[in-house]
Amino acid sequence: MKKVLCVIYFVSFFYTCSSGNVKQQEVPSGFNFASYLPSSFEEIIKLTDGVDAEKDHGLSIFTNKYRIQMKWTEFPKGISKESLGSAQVLSKFINLDPRYVALFKYELKMKVKNKSFTLLFQENLVPFLHQEVKKGDSIALFVFFGEYNTFGKEHVLFVNEFQTGTK
Repeated sequence: MKKVLCVIYFVSFFYTCSSGNVKQQEVPSGFNFASYLPSSFEEIIKLTDGVDAEKDHGLSIFTNKYRIQMKWTEFPKGISKESLGSAQVLSKFINLDPRYVALFKYELKMKVKNKSFTLLFQENLVPFLHQEVKKGDSIALFVFFGEYNTFGKEHVLFVNEFQTGTK
């Protein structure tokens, strides 16, 4: 009886697998804009003001993905050694693929409410920024908030994509 049940089980298992009922999950191609939560630089500042209030100095690591709306003011320049080193340190803490970090070859330093932000841009985005964006344009940045350094009071965000003409 056990042999018959085993045979029935295996036949039904193989039939189910071969009939297409068991499918490998398809990974959608393209950029997943919906996975980025709407936020602002001011919201990030509120978050890190809480870190400052704890008086626990050092590097605070975040893995939040945000869609940040802003007025475009400046174009990124080549990444500095300090910013590259900061990105590499972060990659070791949260086990980011070094190939991902190597994509970021440009940076834009800016101040919001007297707080420092370093936006690291993927190399492939910069030519499109120059083609599609003018100073003063409204733009949405899709960023990965990587770290906040309490010593230098600096926020480091990785820009993965952008959209123009958004409000």
